[in-house]
Amino acid sequence: MLYLDKMSANNQLIIYKKKDKFVVGHLDLDCGWHQEEMIIKDTLEEAIKAANEFMVENEVEYGLNIRI
Repeated sequence: MLYLDKMSANNQLIIYKKKDKFVVGHLDLDCGWHQEEMIIKDTLEEAIKAANEFMVENEVEYGLNIRI
């Protein structure tokens, strides 16, 4: 039987509001919820589109969390 060693991404994207902008952050769950602001947009719709585009090109194990 063949076993493949595949590490999980163990990450999640989060959208939250910061003043009058919407921030797409990347949570690395291996580092205890270390969050990195990646994308800043003017509207929630733009932030969701940017997050979806990111997820097409990058592995995001736990999807998108919107907290506004």
